Amino acid sequence: MEETWIWYGPDDAVTLEDIRQTGAKAVSSALYHKPAGEVWSYEEIFEYKKIIENAGLTWSVVESIPVHETLKTGKPESDYEQLLLNFKTSVKNLGRAGLDILSYSFSPLFDWLRTDLDYNWHDGSLALRFCMDSFRVFDIHILKREDALQSYTQQQITRAQNHFSKMTSEEKARLTSVITAGLHGQKAYSVQDLRDELKQWAGVDKETLRRNHYKFVESILPVAKEAGVLLSVHPDDPPRPMLGLPNVLSSSEDFSELFNTIPDEYNGMTFCVGSLASRFENDVNSMAEQFSSRVRFVHVRNVILDGEDQDGLIESGHLEGRADLVNVVKEVLSSRKQRIENGEKGAMTRLPFRSDHGHLMRQDARTGDSFAPGHSLIGRMRGLAEVRGIQAAILLLDQ
Repeated sequence: MEETWIWYGPDDAVTLEDIRQTGAKAVSSALYHKPAGEVWSYEEIFEYKKIIENAGLTWSVVESIPVHETLKTGKPESDYEQLLLNFKTSVKNLGRAGLDILSYSFSPLFDWLRTDLDYNWHDGSLALRFCMDSFRVFDIHILKREDALQSYTQQQITRAQNHFSKMTSEEKARLTSVITAGLHGQKAYSVQDLRDELKQWAGVDKETLRRNHYKFVESILPVAKEAGVLLSVHPDDPPRPMLGLPNVLSSSEDFSELFNTIPDEYNGMTFCVGSLASRFENDVNSMAEQFSSRVRFVHVRNVILDGEDQDGLIESGHLEGRADLVNVVKEVLSSRKQRIENGEKGAMTRLPFRSDHGHLMRQDARTGDSFAPGHSLIGRMRGLAEVRGIQAAILLLDQ
């Protein structure tokens, strides 16, 4: 697999020079300053690519062009076609600049959510966490979403009430900030902004969102194929409905339906191990085998399930969570080998991966750098080294 590292641009505390020293040869990145719906011009893409190449790296994966909420909800109809055209134009410009894998998310409002950014892991490092009880506190008592109580059981509502009654003002403000501020690369919301955005989603259920996603993919595919850009959709994170919103890509059934409906090989997936492992019902090893031919990009991270209902997650060490990374890596490597033997060319034979959501280690903290949550230097370098070792051992034994 091709070792990459996500880079959030010139303001990232982890510089391109740092990335070179991790041993990674490439980056996944995007024009993060561009809001959803705007066209990425060829000139902007080309200049950004040159910055990366001048540092001795390559831009391996575009992660991602944000999908405007109108393309997800279908509302308002008056804006839909122009926003779709803008996305198509950006994809064309990616291909023109020589970029051939686009990872994207179609999840409502948030690409990913967490409630804690500094959970104490057993070794003293700091991990990301999504506590569903804390999220219910936010939903019911801070956001005060209409119909929030209908989303939960009475036991869950009682736990949220007890939790909320013990929280200080500072704790409430911190929880609100973590959820609404927009984890790195995402749009930030105020509480009122979020209430307003939720109104735009009224009447959009899972089947509607699924149809809208299929419509989006079918519209983009001809342009992507002509440009030579593989589409790679990321699973929902966390993989369950949030804030009364539908989830669209959380299970093997969801991805099976997607690929059966749109079997084109340019319609692929970003296999995010941690996202998929965060759903109790998912068997990540089986999913790696089932969808290996569709995997265009791999996010390597791991989780343990959290909470009384096992509906939360804590980002574990890469080799400590519920997903068997050795088997996952073995499966995707086998798939890549098969593609090459089948005579496939270009991006279809590449298999970029990146170590994701590493812990904040003591040495990271000592530098005083302000790392994006989950995107420290030493923590992710540890994960990269672990996966590098797994891959080397598998390839050696396969000789």
